[in-house]
Amino acid sequence: MREKIDEEGSGAGITKDVATDSAPEAAEESQLAERTATWSDMYIAYAVISGHSALRDENIGSWFLSAVFTVFSNQAPIEHLDRMMELVHAEILQNSAELGHGQTPTVQKYGWCKCLYFNPKYCLSS
Repeated sequence: MREKIDEEGSGAGITKDVATDSAPEAAEESQLAERTATWSDMYIAYAVISGHSALRDENIGSWFLSAVFTVFSNQAPIEHLDRMMELVHAEILQNSAELGHGQTPTVQKYGWCKCLYFNPKYCLSS
């Protein structure tokens, strides 16, 4: 919390901002809770790492989206999201090796700690 204090204590002196470690006010607590909830349970997948360009094939389109489509179509009934994204990464690396170009997809997880199955009724036995 920030507050203004009177340096001379008379009420007429010079004031300055200081930081205190007093308990946050209710408004600050609600902002903290809102900010925490906003960045929780997020799974973000990027086609490439920052500063690079995604590659695309003239016939099938984006390497990344093509791999996502292929892997998710084949693996969604049996695999969870993290595992499928590992398979997407492997497929893109295979394309990179075969065609002599490079692309590295990346995933960012915020507060993500469980396995997400898109067809959970098929995964009850596993």
